[in-house]
Amino acid sequence: MKPDSSQSAHQRADGAGPGAVHNQPTLPPQALTSNLVERAAAVKASVEADIGETRTPVLEKSVVGREAETIGRDDQVPTPQSAVKARYFGDYELLEELGRGGMGVVYKARQTKLNRLVAIKMILAGPLASPDDVKRFHTEAEAAASLQHPNIVAIHEGGEYEGQHYFSMDYVEGRSLADLVRQNPLSARQAAEYVRSIALAIQYAHEQGTLHRDLKPSNVLIDRHDQPRVTDFGLARRIEGGAELTGTGQILGTPSYMPPEQAAGKRGEVGPASDVYSMGAILYELVTGRPPFRAETPLDTLLQVLEQEPAAPRLLNPKLPRELETICLKCLRKEPGKRYTSAGELAADLGRFLSGEPIHARPVGPLGRWARWAARHPIAAGLVATAAVMLLVVMAAAISVARTLKTRLGGEVVESNKYAARNVANTLRWQLERWGKAIETVALDPELADLLEHPAPTDELRNLVIRWHDFYRGQEGGLVDAGGTAPFTNLFVLGPRGRSLARSPDLAHFLGNDYSFRDYFQGACETATGRVHISHVYFSENDKLYKVALSAPVRRRGQGQPMLGVVVATVASDASFGLDYLHDGRRSAMLVGPLDPRRNDDMAASRGPPRNVILVHPAYNKPGAKAVEIESDVLRSVQSERRPAGNLVIKQQAREVAHDADFHDPIRGGRWLAAFAPVADSEFVVIVEQPYDEAIEFQGGLARQLTIWGGTALCLGVVLVGSAIWFALRATRQGWR
Repeated sequence: MKPDSSQSAHQRADGAGPGAVHNQPTLPPQALTSNLVERAAAVKASVEADIGETRTPVLEKSVVGREAETIGRDDQVPTPQSAVKARYFGDYELLEELGRGGMGVVYKARQTKLNRLVAIKMILAGPLASPDDVKRFHTEAEAAASLQHPNIVAIHEGGEYEGQHYFSMDYVEGRSLADLVRQNPLSARQAAEYVRSIALAIQYAHEQGTLHRDLKPSNVLIDRHDQPRVTDFGLARRIEGGAELTGTGQILGTPSYMPPEQAAGKRGEVGPASDVYSMGAILYELVTGRPPFRAETPLDTLLQVLEQEPAAPRLLNPKLPRELETICLKCLRKEPGKRYTSAGELAADLGRFLSGEPIHARPVGPLGRWARWAARHPIAAGLVATAAVMLLVVMAAAISVARTLKTRLGGEVVESNKYAARNVANTLRWQLERWGKAIETVALDPELADLLEHPAPTDELRNLVIRWHDFYRGQEGGLVDAGGTAPFTNLFVLGPRGRSLARSPDLAHFLGNDYSFRDYFQGACETATGRVHISHVYFSENDKLYKVALSAPVRRRGQGQPMLGVVVATVASDASFGLDYLHDGRRSAMLVGPLDPRRNDDMAASRGPPRNVILVHPAYNKPGAKAVEIESDVLRSVQSERRPAGNLVIKQQAREVAHDADFHDPIRGGRWLAAFAPVADSEFVVIVEQPYDEAIEFQGGLARQLTIWGGTALCLGVVLVGSAIWFALRATRQGWR
């Protein structure tokens, strides 16, 4: 078979494509001689070729003898001048260049002593190759040379000639699997035969102690006898005790065909099951026309390999037999232990598929026994099968209708709840900003700054704090709507070291206490002038209430002024947070925030993320009610991290809204449909919930009713059909008599 117009199967070397990033040596300074212009031109041409290939939708190129490729290096090296200019290379007559990549170049050559055609590969850098490149080059040659199998490209000899390292191998006229599948997928049988032959060859390599680690369609050549030949052992290593030429965590191979353990750089987990994965990826591409994972960049492809499941092959090729899809997906399992234990086991299952036998990946069980019974009793089997099919159809229709309605209604409820949660979060943000501006105003009061110049409890300071508190508790303060309640439970001032100086309402034993350990004091110390800090939820030992605090530092105007004290206003847990319209007839809202674990007798914060508690809940029947603890993975996923100087001046809702169709309300219990929305960039999260039973659960009753009605009609139909057949057979027998 002559090489076709798409180039010989040896035409490209070293996998120079977006699916693999080259690992080339860097030119030493002494190599930059008079041929600098030629070298620069070669570098530019090679880089432009790489860029051009990256823009193509195919992530890898057909290769022969491609060297180990390390993700993350793009430097190029010049073409070996002696290989380009000379027609003869030792005992070889170089006929034409078949291809090149980042590390090597492959020529079609004639070995003059034996008068035979071979493919000869040499290091692209020539005498400039680094010791690691030379060692990796010889590793490939040694790995392939130790394998003598009809489906593995054989290595003839290797060595060094005039400083140029090389080895020769079989010249295979034909195309690679990548070329064959580029236009259309292969038939299921042809694909299974190819992969079975490859699996037998790889099983032989494993038995000889060699892992390939870079199996892909372009590394499998189809010879003139239509037999696959595995090539390119550039990434091969010994199964036990093999030396690595890469550091820990480096990623080698082609992302689209790379197993997850190899993509994650887990070198110790790479074994025979890794090559099984790559053969599954080859089978996937042969029957679907595309690899199981393919993205715009190699990094995105690696992320797909690690995090996503491949699309079922039958979705891309509906004609594909289910057994072959099962074999393919078993190879592509993320966990190595759930794949075929060896390439030989994969070859055996493919052989069973080709011979029409049940595959081990999907063993025949009770269904086979049913088939044998049906062969002995065809009429009874036909009735039972008809009844079973009709019953399944009725049940499927009932379930499908119910699920369709349930899904549609559930989606509408979820979107409605997410919209409501986003609005409630914005409303609470607006409420906190109103309160925060009030605290800013108090902190910027010059009279307060004057009184704090010499921090000590005084009547003047106490009266000033009471006046501000009364101002904001009244209508003139602008924080109390008509018929609403005053927002601040109390307002107090701390000195620069956290000692309490004044409080409204007044509390005798409050003065002089040290509150420097509290989050509201520490957060205010880190906050700039004119900004407000939102504290964690805490339990007040003074009035036995659960609260959240808004605090701001007191400084004189001007840059670099020392902090004179801290103004703190507290808001107790309750049912509405001062917003009477927070809940409606169908939904209710709650506000969740982290709990401050610090106490007077426990100055150190607990390790790990703080526990979350419910600050606002419709079931709280009085201000300051005990904040109930809540835990949810969805809640954690939308909760913002604490910023060093958390503040209230936030202009937009920043994070995504999430939902949970199986949320458990820790206060009221039961199952709820819930949406989670962060309050801007703060650590507080709004949860809008709706009872699941009221929204969706009635659809299950509809499915049961449809199944009962359909099943009853089906049973009557089966009885009538069976009776008719019985009477017909009886009449026939009587006529015979």
